[in-house]
Amino acid sequence: MANFKEMYTQLRRIAILRFLFVAPGKTVNSDILKIVLNERGITTSKDDLENDLCFLSAENCIEYKYFFEENNLRVITLTEKGEDVATGKTIIAGIRRPRKGDNLPKIPDDELGVPHGSR
Repeated sequence: MANFKEMYTQLRRIAILRFLFVAPGKTVNSDILKIVLNERGITTSKDDLENDLCFLSAENCIEYKYFFEENNLRVITLTEKGEDVATGKTIIAGIRRPRKGDNLPKIPDDELGVPHGSR
């Protein structure tokens, strides 16, 4: 069983993917992402966000570009694989699977697609 810190990290990672999923163009900058996570009660430090973005990028769930010479602002975009993880269609170790009742952005039913065998 995962300890509290691991569980919190996994929750933060799925929250990042869900926020990206509902963001216009499935894109957001790192400053806004940190603010949104903290306002949602998912306390996130600069280092936490850096580690999570590196992890999600290595898993091909997101892509990002740096802006400004200091490389302190990134624009993060959700990938197709990231969409599948955000909706629970793909499972990746280290990312919590979305659960009913989580304090995460809701994805509209029409974005989830038609469940297999529902026709």
